[in-house]
Amino acid sequence: MMQSFPSSLRSHVIVATMMMMMMTLCVVFPQYASAAEAEQPQRKLPLVGSYSPMPVTDPMATEAADYALTTLWTEPASNTNTNYSFLSSSTTSTTSTPSPQVIEAAKQVVAGLNIQLTIMVKDGNDDSCLGAFGVVVYNQFGDLSVTRWGDEVTCQAAYEKLSKDGEDAARK
Repeated sequence: MMQSFPSSLRSHVIVATMMMMMMTLCVVFPQYASAAEAEQPQRKLPLVGSYSPMPVTDPMATEAADYALTTLWTEPASNTNTNYSFLSSSTTSTTSTPSPQVIEAAKQVVAGLNIQLTIMVKDGNDDSCLGAFGVVVYNQFGDLSVTRWGDEVTCQAAYEKLSKDGEDAARK
């Protein structure tokens, strides 16, 4: 049978024949096909266009956190979607300049970069937690803007997330 094919096609015919035999075996003996699939580790790849985790110490994350907190702290009245309890007038007037601590960070590649953050707001005097919140900052090649103010997070929940992440990192 193989002598009837030109030599340039023989290898293609052999490969095609082997593939058909393998597919037939998988149909006739499906338990072996599934066993072979089960032995291979499943890799979870991020979906194209979805958010993927990024380190909380990534310079892009810390820059976006600084920008979001500065925008929130200096212009709270203009940010109509930010009804955070730690933004009361007594807090913003008596507290020294607060500092952000990134608790969670993820990025999404678009025509630029969406950076999704959970930020703990710390008092500039004693480093105590004033509150925490979620935010999405759009970075269009260095030009930053807040696209969504997220929900408020309690200080307790923020500290719990930090301690959980610290334990996870210690286990690795």
